[in-house]
Amino acid sequence: MPTLAIEVHNMSLWFLLLFVGESVLLTGISIPLMQGRVKPNSIYGVRTPKTLSDDSVWYRSNAYGGRLLFRTSLVQLVAVVGLYCIPSLRADFVAYNLACGGVILGGLLLASLLLMRFMRSL
Repeated sequence: MPTLAIEVHNMSLWFLLLFVGESVLLTGISIPLMQGRVKPNSIYGVRTPKTLSDDSVWYRSNAYGGRLLFRTSLVQLVAVVGLYCIPSLRADFVAYNLACGGVILGGLLLASLLLMRFMRSL
């Protein structure tokens, strides 16, 4: 039985590292967008016909989207570490994964909706 507890702990730790890595990656992706260092392109940034046709709209949209993504990633980071500190969730890595997945997807959905609303105002 002790080996099962160790395996569950190890799985939870691996998922914590995965979710922290995802949050750090989003933070890294958001910084160049916020700083206006990403030129219009077809791979990275807020790519819509409106943003690709007007440089001003591109930079304003990506700066706003980058700020949203940055804030979202920080909330995600705090949430996944905080959820890991709850012993009952840490012991049940399926529940931990579902809780973290909900925070991550919910945050990205909210950020996307806010970005779409901002884009309509341009």
